[in-house]
Amino acid sequence: MGFIITRIEKLIYDTTFDLKTGKGSVIINTSIIDKKDIDETIEIMDHVINGGYSFSPYIKIMEEETVTSDINIPEGKIGIATMCSITIDGILLKNGIPVTPKYGGLLDLRNRKPTGFEDIIVIAVHLLTP
Repeated sequence: MGFIITRIEKLIYDTTFDLKTGKGSVIINTSIIDKKDIDETIEIMDHVINGGYSFSPYIKIMEEETVTSDINIPEGKIGIATMCSITIDGILLKNGIPVTPKYGGLLDLRNRKPTGFEDIIVIAVHLLTP
């Protein structure tokens, strides 16, 4: 668990996006889908983005066989990158607002209102005392 917390904190620190200039790096989530499902996937994403459920209206499509330092899109697949909520933590931190990530989860919405979490991950740090 300590590794995950350290990785999240590094991602927060690595975010350089500046709200005033609109430039800098953001943290992304990458989904890899079958190439044949791209039209249906884009239709669903359009509904999510235009419904106001997304942190950012921007997505990046990565063609098959795209390879970067940490992303590999296999043949027959397409990668779709969306902005991760960790980016928001990074923006807050860069503007002097300390953040301490504690939870991640899947929020259930009914009629555009949150009703509760379907799943939640608690990022816990336990201090051991002698």
